[in-house]
Amino acid sequence: MNKRKLKFAKALMKKKLDIFPLKENAKVPVATGWQTEGVNDVKKWANGLDLNIGVICGMLTAGWQMLVVDIDMKHGVDGEAAWKALGIEESLFQVKTPTGGRHLYYIVPVGISLGNSAGKIAEGVDIRCNGGYVVGPGSTIDGVEYEVIN
Repeated sequence: MNKRKLKFAKALMKKKLDIFPLKENAKVPVATGWQTEGVNDVKKWANGLDLNIGVICGMLTAGWQMLVVDIDMKHGVDGEAAWKALGIEESLFQVKTPTGGRHLYYIVPVGISLGNSAGKIAEGVDIRCNGGYVVGPGSTIDGVEYEVIN
């Protein structure tokens, strides 16, 4: 059992985020019905498997909507520079990704329909909302952890 990932899964649920299991060392859901199957079931991380944590974006069971800005810093793309050029206020909850990028978590008004995009608002800046997810803090890819910044 990976007690560290179990601790992160519980902490994310305490923040009223919806979580689900991802395959070990991967960004891929364990189940095809990840949007509903196993959501908010911390037993998935207490059963001895070293599963990563998926965080659902969009409308959450707590009754609010979350959008995540995914800033990429890989393959020669500097998403940080593109993000800074947009001049948007930083979120209070941020996660550093294994490749040096960041996930910025925002609460957005319910009733606004927001989807997912890759590089549409700026190169290296992706949006995850309704129907999307991100890899959550505490998860690892090739031994490098997604770390909470603030």
